[in-house]
Amino acid sequence: TEGVRGRGGVGTGNPRLLGMADSYADLEKKGSQDVDEDGKTPHEKEREAWEVKDRNLKFAFVILASVCVLLGMFLLASTRFEHTKEGMSQPSPMAPVLAAIDTTKPLFLNTTQGSTLLRHHETLAFPYFEGGLATNLQQQWSASTCGPTTIVTVLNAMNLPISVRPHVALHPGGRFFRQDNLFTFSCMQRILPMEAIFAGEGWGWGVTLHTLARYLSCFAVSDFKHADEISEGEEGFRRILARAMATEGHYLIANFHRKVAGYPSGGGHHSPIAAYSPQMDMALILDVNPQKYPPMWVPVSKLYEAIDTTDSCGEFPDDSWQGRDSDTLTLVHREPPTASPNPEKLVKELLEIDPMKEDLLLNEWWHPECEPAQRGIALACAPGSDPCVL
Repeated sequence: TEGVRGRGGVGTGNPRLLGMADSYADLEKKGSQDVDEDGKTPHEKEREAWEVKDRNLKFAFVILASVCVLLGMFLLASTRFEHTKEGMSQPSPMAPVLAAIDTTKPLFLNTTQGSTLLRHHETLAFPYFEGGLATNLQQQWSASTCGPTTIVTVLNAMNLPISVRPHVALHPGGRFFRQDNLFTFSCMQRILPMEAIFAGEGWGWGVTLHTLARYLSCFAVSDFKHADEISEGEEGFRRILARAMATEGHYLIANFHRKVAGYPSGGGHHSPIAAYSPQMDMALILDVNPQKYPPMWVPVSKLYEAIDTTDSCGEFPDDSWQGRDSDTLTLVHREPPTASPNPEKLVKELLEIDPMKEDLLLNEWWHPECEPAQRGIALACAPGSDPCVL
């Protein structure tokens, strides 16, 4: 046992361990004697000093990080300001696509150039996006119903109060405008009955620009102008386009000749205008026959030329405003020769009488008295929007 202790054991016989114990005792004794007036030892003072340094370092780091963030924000803002001041120092990725557009010809929206033009920051397209025209576009049921289809598209885009919107058959709880329930309103029937639109030459006479505006007045404030009534002609038309495409609740409708506007085929037509590009001087026609013609950009000069055409049956004798300033109308009740509130039943009766459709083609049962008139534009305005004046 003594031998083990002598070779470095933990017993009292190890002089090295005994010396270390004495040193620690001397330090503790000395430390107890060095306590300052606050009752703190040097070790405690040193620890407090390190804690103060640590807090100061953390605070300095926070200050430095904040300065870096503010400096970055300042540099970003100054860069954007310089770009704005210089008109963008770097070219937009849209620039090559827009530069390739031929502004003298119509351009379909479902092309790269057409869609790029719609997304361009200078394009005025409130009716297309926020106005809801694109999501409410409907397909016309026949060649003569482009007018009612345009009205239906615009009224649904206006999001009128539910109390105004009609019920939809076979659609429980659905209340929105369609080409059939549009004529369940007595105001519509008093202006021009449904039978006159759905049956006639080419299976329908359609509606004139004036009648379209009167139909719209049953649900919203409306105004219209024939092409020859637009002040300053084509330039005035551009101002109307710019104002309508940038005003909430305003919907502009064109009564134009398709072929003159640059369409491959077609004649007189109604469709809403959904956007206008001042940069390219083109307007977007949201055609109500999208199965045949998707939305199309048309040069403003061509569109104005198309509305500045003559409709051979463009004005009925009693299509006249009474007291234009007060927006009151003369609503004349028209009785067709075959009185039937159901157009399908009416056509069925006529086909039973004449299976060869000769009466329908000759229009012997419906002879509208009309006069030639220029086509033009109509404006429909949602309740509470800016004054509805062209």
